[in-house]
Amino acid sequence: MCGKRRRDDGGQLALLDAMVFFAVSSMICATMASHAVNRSQALEAAALGEPNTDEMLSVFLSASVGASIGLEGLSVELAGYESFSEVLFLVSAMVMDGQDENLLEPVLSLCSHVLADLCAPWSPLLVLSAEADGNMASLLEVGEQAVSDADKYAASQSLGEHGGVGVVVTLVLSPVLLLHGLDV
Repeated sequence: MCGKRRRDDGGQLALLDAMVFFAVSSMICATMASHAVNRSQALEAAALGEPNTDEMLSVFLSASVGASIGLEGLSVELAGYESFSEVLFLVSAMVMDGQDENLLEPVLSLCSHVLADLCAPWSPLLVLSAEADGNMASLLEVGEQAVSDADKYAASQSLGEHGGVGVVVTLVLSPVLLLHGLDV
């Protein structure tokens, strides 16, 4: 390979191109495999470690409901574009105004289903509370109560005020295995 291209250099150039291609593709494959292994290890560590309850609550509240729901007997129709924070504020306001909790079951069931998927492998409990003069009163609970001696992680966020009373939502996470009394 002297700078001038000769007819017999074609084979050497093709071989050199193949070696460079092989080296580059090997590095790309090794990098991708490394990222896949690191990501799966990070997901396993996150599943077994302390959950980021604040982030889970924030993601849940900002997500849209995604399904149209009609609440029979209340003449309320949700189009599916509303965020869970808006829907939970509406539900809390209705409970504070004296509406029957059983009429709200379709919305509460959807909240429970979405939270269970979002918070897996943790068991979620969502508590809606009214806050007035520094005192908290529970309005609704969605999910399953954890056993008293289980490790729990919680995060709260204000949804706004209704009639001068603050509405606060709290997400409580507890391990699923301890919830059902299984010993590991």
